[in-house]
Amino acid sequence: MRGYQWKSLFLPESTELRMTCAGQTFYARVEGDEIVYQGRPVSPRQLTLAIAGDGRNAWRDLWIRFPGETKWKTAACLRRALEKASAVAPVSPVEGITAAVAGLTEALKTALTFAGHASAQELALEKAVEEGREQASQVNRRHGQSRRADDILGETCAFD
Repeated sequence: MRGYQWKSLFLPESTELRMTCAGQTFYARVEGDEIVYQGRPVSPRQLTLAIAGDGRNAWRDLWIRFPGETKWKTAACLRRALEKASAVAPVSPVEGITAAVAGLTEALKTALTFAGHASAQELALEKAVEEGREQASQVNRRHGQSRRADDILGETCAFD
């Protein structure tokens, strides 16, 4: 569909624009993807400047009639209707609390999973220590001779 996109307001092809100034009425039309006034493509602001000069607000001063409609409406009225239609209804307190509880439930499940994993690793290490030094060194490879000198910072650092 062809037409002119004016910020949030879409003007389909064949839409008519009207502005009255000093007792005269001026018309423009959407042709293709442009608003055409006196054979020249213009923006809504340029249209108001060409008709009335500076100091006019295109949203307030331009009247629009969509193809197939009989009534003219101000651009500001059409924009307000769009904003109202797109406004999201506020969330009720019950919905907000329900969403918060669901989020906290998921966080608690994740924390319990991590705690269970850490506990299982701790039990595996204790069991390996009980079974002997050799198996413990397989779980924690940095015991005894395998330990790097970098791992013993306290002995090699100079303290102030």
